[in-house]
Amino acid sequence: WKHRLEAKAPAGCREEAHISEKNNGTTITGKKWTCGTNNCGQGDNDGYALYPRRFFVNVTAHIEWYLQRGVDITAVLSVRDKSVTLTGKVKNHCPDQAISRLEEERALTIMSNSLRNYGRPGRFKESGIPHDNSNKEERVVSVSYETLMAMGESYLFDIYRTLGINSTFVPEFKDGNEKYVRAQS
Repeated sequence: WKHRLEAKAPAGCREEAHISEKNNGTTITGKKWTCGTNNCGQGDNDGYALYPRRFFVNVTAHIEWYLQRGVDITAVLSVRDKSVTLTGKVKNHCPDQAISRLEEERALTIMSNSLRNYGRPGRFKESGIPHDNSNKEERVVSVSYETLMAMGESYLFDIYRTLGINSTFVPEFKDGNEKYVRAQS
């Protein structure tokens, strides 16, 4: 499935999820073994890793895969403040700052490429030639977490409108950045 694993996270902060029915829930040689279904990791497949715990979805390839199968797809990219994202990543996911920065660069490249290829009409492809997306729907929408926290309901309803969602639901907004901003002060 090329669209799922085409863009791996930089090596160094990846742990593979090992699957095994007989070793479910145990730790062998420092690795946690798991089994998400009744028939994973059986027989010849015992001990195989399905996915690395950290990987990136190639959004452009993902969209193309679904479009080839006649599925109407829209990808929503959640964009965060770079410094807060890096602080959270280093604190909770990958303590190596250099690798964390590489992950950020990779993620932004993937998201930029998807916006170039399937974003609003008038955006440029890497060739520098504007692509004609006028007959197509916007397939990639970027959403800013910080804008959502700052503007709340009005921005949420704009997102709903952009995505064609008919809803009046308003969740409780809780700023997840606060703990990182406080920590940096």
